[in-house]
Amino acid sequence: MVAVLTRADRILMIQRADHLVAGGAWCFPGGAIEPGETPPQALKRELREELSLTIQPLNHVWRWRSADGALDLEWWMADIVGGRLTPNPQEVQRAEWMTIQAIRATPNVLPNNLEFLDFAVRADLLAPASPGDQATSET
Repeated sequence: MVAVLTRADRILMIQRADHLVAGGAWCFPGGAIEPGETPPQALKRELREELSLTIQPLNHVWRWRSADGALDLEWWMADIVGGRLTPNPQEVQRAEWMTIQAIRATPNVLPNNLEFLDFAVRADLLAPASPGDQATSET
């Protein structure tokens, strides 16, 4: 499960904690569904655990499966409805609101996240980046 949270022309990205699979990589926040959870419940739990945010999942917008079928991810648009952005250091090194341009320029973004970004721009799901915009951090 992956949450797409936007604020004006910026998207919330996280840098994964070093000890995790794909440690140090940048990606959209999210995580696995636990037994008995629905996708929206999993998103709510993951964002609370990773970033101390309360979110409202809105709609499923994209799905990605790894070539070997081991990973199956759903991207959901969501709104923040409470909490203060506070990364849990056990899971997240940094959290930043980035423009599309800044995400594309950031080293070590997970490839499937860039695939989603390409889809989202084509589908007009995200506001376009403004020239000269820079990433901003809230931790």
